[in-house]
Amino acid sequence: MKGYIELGYTFGGSDASESDLIYDSKTYLKKLEQDIASSVLDIMICSPKVDERMLMGLIRKLPSGVSLTLITSFSEVLPTELPDNVSLFRQDRVFQKYTVIDDRIVWYGDISPVCKCYADASVLRLVNSSLAGRLTEIWL
Repeated sequence: MKGYIELGYTFGGSDASESDLIYDSKTYLKKLEQDIASSVLDIMICSPKVDERMLMGLIRKLPSGVSLTLITSFSEVLPTELPDNVSLFRQDRVFQKYTVIDDRIVWYGDISPVCKCYADASVLRLVNSSLAGRLTEIWL
C-alpha cells in the first residue's frame, strides 16, 4: 500500500467519489455495492475462487438489464443453471482478481465480490476506460 500512496492514490472513505482510491477489507463493500447498483451495461468479474452464496447474492443485486460475465478456473463448483444475463468463462489458470463495471470502473487487487477475502486484503478502485477496455478485450 505504501507504493500506491507514493503514486498518488488515496484511501477509500474520503469524499472524492470518482477518484482512484485504495480500499481494505473493511471499507470496500459500500462503494463496490454502489458501483454495482448504479451500473447500466455490464459487469465482468475475474476471480480464481467463487463462493456460490456470494455469487448468487450478487446476481440478485444486479440492476435490471445488466449482464454479468464471470471468469474463473475449471476447479470451481458453480450452479449448473445460471440466469440468462450471466455468462461463464472457465480457464486453466486464473490468478488475478478484478471487476470491471460499465467499461470504465476497475476494481483490482486482493478482493473479489464473489469470494471471501482476508482481513489484510486491499483493492484499488480506478476510473479508467482504457484499462477497463484492455481487461475486457482479453475475454470477448
